[in-house]
Amino acid sequence: EDETAALSSGVNVPRVRMSAFVISSAIAGLAGALYAGTFTYVDTELFAFHVSSMILTMVILGGAGSVPGVILGVVLIVGYDKMILPYLASLLTLIWPHLSVGPVPNLRGASFLTFGLALYLTVLWRARKNP
Repeated sequence: EDETAALSSGVNVPRVRMSAFVISSAIAGLAGALYAGTFTYVDTELFAFHVSSMILTMVILGGAGSVPGVILGVVLIVGYDKMILPYLASLLTLIWPHLSVGPVPNLRGASFLTFGLALYLTVLWRARKNP
C-alpha cells in the first residue's frame, strides 16, 4: 500500500505493479472465459447494472480489505435478495388486499433503493469512524 516504504525496503515498485496488473488481467480473462463458456453466449446485458451495484455493495458493506468481511457482505446481501425479499413480498401480497390502497408495491424494484441506502450508510459510517 505504501510505495515509499516498499521502495525503501528494496522492492522494485514498477515491476511489482506491472506483475499485479498482469496477474489480475489474466484472472479476469480466465473468469470471462469461464463465464462465457457457462452461458455459451456473450452479451453486455448478461452483466447488467444491478449485478454491478450488488457486487459493489457487498464489497463496501463487508470491507474492501477484509476477505471475511466481504464474505459477510455477500451473505447479508444475497440473503436479503434471495430469502428475505421474496418472503416480504409474499407477506405483503397477503396483507395488501385488506388495506385497499391500490396495487401491491413491487419490492424487487425497491431493492435498488435498499442497496443504495445500505451503500450510502456504510460509506457514511466508515467516514465518520475514521476521520
